[in-house]
Amino acid sequence: MRGLSQDLGINPLTVARAYTGLERQGYVTGRMGRGTFVSDAPPKMADGDRRRELRRRLRLFLHENEAWIESPDEIASLVRVEAKDVLRSAGRA
Repeated sequence: MRGLSQDLGINPLTVARAYTGLERQGYVTGRMGRGTFVSDAPPKMADGDRRRELRRRLRLFLHENEAWIESPDEIASLVRVEAKDVLRSAGRA
């Protein structure tokens, strides 16, 4: 952490707090004597929070790709197909 704080030019306590926050939220896992590692799976979120985050990401995608969108039905159909494929690939379908 000390090296990172020096590289970024910030206080080591700020870096330690950031790592602690990321670990508490489930994004990283600290292993004594080995370091800090990104978690294998995203942290579990309450259903409402998860849906809000999915909507935020979807809106961002739609705004960034607005010129390509011809109809809501087309987008809905594509999302269904791609979501099924992603879940199948992840062994969740």
